[in-house]
Amino acid sequence: MRLGFAVALLAATALTACTRNESSTASTATASTTATAAPAAATPTSAAAADTARADDAAGAEAFVRGVYAAYSDAPGGTGPDHAVTTYSAELNRLIAAGGPTGEPPNLGLDADPICDCQDWQALTLTQVAVTPRGAGRAEARVSFTNMASPTTQTLLLVRDPAGWRVDDVRTADRPSLTAQLRESAARPAA
Repeated sequence: MRLGFAVALLAATALTACTRNESSTASTATASTTATAAPAAATPTSAAAADTARADDAAGAEAFVRGVYAAYSDAPGGTGPDHAVTTYSAELNRLIAAGGPTGEPPNLGLDADPICDCQDWQALTLTQVAVTPRGAGRAEARVSFTNMASPTTQTLLLVRDPAGWRVDDVRTADRPSLTAQLRESAARPAA
């Protein structure tokens, strides 16, 4: 509503300046006033567009996270979802593929699936997902779920690549950073 009024006011100001056929000094003053007013009118639209984009990003990130955890509820006791292609970022996939000190891709010091923070799952139920945008193409998702009646909370750091949202790091109370753990493991000399 305000934007329409501001645009109409600017148009009326410009029309008045043209029809009065004022001197170039007066026209310059009117043009300066109009130029000054235009950014003020554009600001609410820009802010609204940015807010909408952030909300869309957060909604997309939340849908991605919910989809990742949905795979666990569909396959209790199975081998788990294939995270490499559809879930992890290129950097996290690179760290996993780099393997340990001997170049093998063992568990790299991981004794559990980092997404569910578990070795096994049964009746895994997502109870809360809270997404916070962290800049262009980045978000943080605080995730709470129960697995075998045990509650767990962790944080997923997300990045958006051309294919969509991906997990770039996983943080838990026991593991402050999965990517840091993988880097440390890969840097250790072979025994």
